[in-house]
Amino acid sequence: MFVQMKRIKLLVPLLNFINTYSICVALGSFSCYVFFSKVYKVQPNYVVALGLALGVWFIYTLDHLLDGIQLKYKATARRHKVQFAKQKTVAPLLAAVGLLLLLLACYVPQAYYKIVGILIALTTAHFMINYLVPVRFKRKFFFKEAFIAVVVAVGFCVVPLADIPFAVWPSSMPVLLKALVFLNLTNLFVFSFFDKEADQEAEVLSLAQLTTARTIHRLCVLSVLLSAVFTSVGLWQGEVSVMVWFVFFAMQSSLFIIVTNKRYFQVEDRYRFFGDLIYVYPLAAMPFL
Repeated sequence: MFVQMKRIKLLVPLLNFINTYSICVALGSFSCYVFFSKVYKVQPNYVVALGLALGVWFIYTLDHLLDGIQLKYKATARRHKVQFAKQKTVAPLLAAVGLLLLLLACYVPQAYYKIVGILIALTTAHFMINYLVPVRFKRKFFFKEAFIAVVVAVGFCVVPLADIPFAVWPSSMPVLLKALVFLNLTNLFVFSFFDKEADQEAEVLSLAQLTTARTIHRLCVLSVLLSAVFTSVGLWQGEVSVMVWFVFFAMQSSLFIIVTNKRYFQVEDRYRFFGDLIYVYPLAAMPFL
């Protein structure tokens, strides 16, 4: 028992580092892009995959850094506290990654420019609304979780088809896109569910400030069930393979387990680590696609 407890204590700093610096998010972005490319029988562009991973990491880290700077010593979430405390290190790192992304853009095929440009525009709009629009207006029209869920789903599920004529896009894409949107939405609802008290204390606008914990829990379950329905119907109609269905089922099941076991996953932000880890699951399916 003592040895087990010691191992757990040694793992905590590693898990905190992974959560704080969005490591699973970056790796998951790369994994999902390659996964969907394989599903569509399209040759993955690994420059695009790397750019997507770095771009998502850049966005998440910048978002956490700005939240930390905005909240300052009012911050309650670990990621905001750390980003604020280490902003002199994080800011130059963000600048370096930004320059690397500009360099990678020179090697990205022109066919990707339109969809990537749309994603950049939507992300810029998100930052402008999130940090420049007064909270009293955002409460009325800005559903942050849904906005992010759609943008991320398009980045993972549609970008791999950018170099393919629209007329020959696979019929599985709309099914997978809808399933992924609701999966992303569940992931964000789960985070809101666990972060409710911290968000309210720090006055961070999220679903947590707009409704009760019970309602958020119900939304988590409803959203993950809708994702499962889309993939299951796709499997029944022959648009989704058994392997793809199984990958989604593993991701959906993980989120369901997390949200129904709050006491365990709330400790040391386990919910955030395992919630982000689901996007790395597709790596295990690569040899079978």
